[in-house]
Amino acid sequence: MSCHHDDNPFDTPPACYGSSDFYLHTQAEVEAFAALGYCGVQNLVIGGGEGQNDIVSLEALSGLYFSRGNIAIQNCPLLTSLEGLNNVTNTTNLYINNNNALTDISALSSLIDLRRELYITDNPELTSLNGLQGVTRAAEIGIYNCNKLKNMSGLNNLTKVDGTLAIDNCANLESLEGLNNLNSVHGIRLFLNPALASLQQLSNLKTISNIDDSSGYISISGSALTTLAGLEGITDAEGSLNFEDNLALRDFCAISNLIRYNGVAFYSKGNYYNPYVSDFTNGNCSIP
Repeated sequence: MSCHHDDNPFDTPPACYGSSDFYLHTQAEVEAFAALGYCGVQNLVIGGGEGQNDIVSLEALSGLYFSRGNIAIQNCPLLTSLEGLNNVTNTTNLYINNNNALTDISALSSLIDLRRELYITDNPELTSLNGLQGVTRAAEIGIYNCNKLKNMSGLNNLTKVDGTLAIDNCANLESLEGLNNLNSVHGIRLFLNPALASLQQLSNLKTISNIDDSSGYISISGSALTTLAGLEGITDAEGSLNFEDNLALRDFCAISNLIRYNGVAFYSKGNYYNPYVSDFTNGNCSIP
C-alpha cells in the first residue's frame, strides 16, 4: 500500500485507506491492525468498553496518518503515552477518555486538522496538553476530571471554538494559560475548578456568539477567582453571563460594559459579592 499523506484525506482517500471501523481491545489486536498497513481509517477505537485491557503501547501504529471519523483512546489503564500516533495529521473527532496511567499526549503534535470535537476526560495522571499545538479550531472542546492539569498549555494556537469550551472538575487547574489566542467561542463553561484563580489568559477573547437558536454564554462556578479581569476585551456578546459559588469573587468590573451596553443577561449567586444589573449602572461593579 502507498499513501501520500500530504494530500487531504477528507477530499480523496488514498489507496491505503481502510474504509471500515476498527476496534482494538488488546495489545495483540493493536499489533494485528498495524500489520494491515492502513494509513487511514473511518473510525478507530483503542481500548473501549468498560473492562480492563492489556494495551501498553501504540508504537506499532506509526503508519497511521488520519481518520475520517473518530479516534478514541479509552479505558486503557496501562497506557502511559500516545507514542505511535506521532504521524496522525487529520481526524474529525478525538476522544481520550478514562486512561488511568496516561501522563503524556505529546505524540499528537502532528495533528493539524481537527474537524469537530476534542474531549479529554478522566485521565487523572495527565499533566499537560502539550501535543495539541496544531489545533486552531474546534466545534466542541471538553476537558473533565483531569486533576493534574495546572493550565491549558498545549492549546496555544486555538483561536475559535464554534460551540462550547468546557473545563470541569480539574482540581489543580490554576490558570487558563494556553488559551491566550482564543478570540471567539459560543460558550465557556468552567465548573468546579477550585484552584482556578485567573482569567487573564482570555484577554484576546472578543466574541461570544449565538448558534442558531442557542444563545452564547459564559458560566463559571466553584472557582477561586477574585476578579473577572481578562474578560474586558469581549466586545461582541449575546446571551448570558452566569457566576455561582465563587466564594472569593468580588470584582465584576471587567464585564461592566457588556452588562450596561450589550444587554446580555446576568446572573450571580453564592459569590463573595453578588451585584445586580443596577449596580453596574451605578458604578458598583466591585467591593473591597
